Amino acid sequence: MKKILSAFIALTLVIVLAGCGSKTSNNANNQELLTINGEAVSVSLFISYLETARMNVETQYNTSGASDFWQSASIDGESANDYAKGQALLNIENLYVTKQQLNRALTSDEQAKVQNLKDIYKNTYGNQYTEKLAEQGLTPEANDLKLTYTAYDEIVYNQMKDNTTDAQFRDFYQNDMLLIKQIMISKKDKNGAALTGDALAAAQSKAQSVEQQAQSGVDFDALITDDNEDSTMASNPDGILITKTNPSYSTIWMDTATGLADNAISDIFDNGDGWYILKRLPIDLSTYSNNYEFIKREYWINQQYEWRTAANVVKNDELWNSIDVSKGLSNNFGI
Repeated sequence: MKKILSAFIALTLVIVLAGCGSKTSNNANNQELLTINGEAVSVSLFISYLETARMNVETQYNTSGASDFWQSASIDGESANDYAKGQALLNIENLYVTKQQLNRALTSDEQAKVQNLKDIYKNTYGNQYTEKLAEQGLTPEANDLKLTYTAYDEIVYNQMKDNTTDAQFRDFYQNDMLLIKQIMISKKDKNGAALTGDALAAAQSKAQSVEQQAQSGVDFDALITDDNEDSTMASNPDGILITKTNPSYSTIWMDTATGLADNAISDIFDNGDGWYILKRLPIDLSTYSNNYEFIKREYWINQQYEWRTAANVVKNDELWNSIDVSKGLSNNFGI
C-alpha cells in the first residue's frame, strides 16, 4: 500500500516556511532544527508538517489518542514516532531543494500570484485566520512564507517540463518506471478496526490461499476481482504506474516490486496494514502518449529524489531526538 507520504504528495506545492530562520528569541520554537544545504529550518517551520504526519498516521492506523503507539508500533521498519518525523522531514527536504534550484527572486507577476493566495486564505478564515492557522501549527508569518514557496515549486516544476525532451521522458518511462498490479488482504474489518485472534488468523489464511492460487496460474485479474480488499486497483485497473524512486510506497513494497521480472508474481509479504501479492507488468511504449502527463509527474518525483539524495542535511541532534509525536503541536521542544 501507499505510505503516509502519499497524503503529502498532494501538498507538494504547499510549501513549508523556509530558510530565513534566524533566532529572534530564546524560545525553542525559533531555534534551528536542521539545515538543508546551509538553509536553516527552525522548529516553527517543522511543526505543521509533523502535525500533518501525525494526523495521517493516526487516521491510517486508527490509533488516535494511543500515546504508547508512537514508540511501540513499527512502520516500515522504524518506530511510528521516527516514521512520522521522517515523513515530515522528507517533504521539507523536497521543498527546500526544489526552491534552491531556482536561485532567483520572484518576479512582480509571481509575487502578485502569491499575494492572491494570501488574500484567499485571509478571506476564507476571516476573523478566525490566526486561530485556524494555529490549528495547523502555523503563524500568519509562517503561512505567508509557506505560500511564497508555493510559487517557487510551481516555477521549477514548469521549468523541468519545458527543459526535458520527449526522448528523455520516453527513456524514463521505459527504464525507470514500474507497472504493478496487486492483491491486498487487510488486517482491518470493514469499519476500520484492527482484526485480532481468529479473525486475524482467518485473514492471513485467506492471503496465503490467494498466493497459492496466483502462483499456480489462476488468472491474476480474476483474483483481484474476487479477493482484493483495497481500492488501489479499482482506481488503477491497468496497474499502478510509478517511478522506482517514488517514496510513497513502503520499503518492502518497493523492494518487492523492483525485484520482480516482467510478468512475475511475488511471494506474499506483510506490509503492516495487510498481506500483499504483486505482479509486475512490462512497460509498453505504445501506451506512452496515454500516460504522458502522469509520466511527467513521476519524472518530477524522481528529479526531487536526486536533489534530495545529494543534499547536505545537518540536524540539531538534541532537538531532533527530543521530538515526541504523541505530544501534539504545543508540547514539543519545551514550548
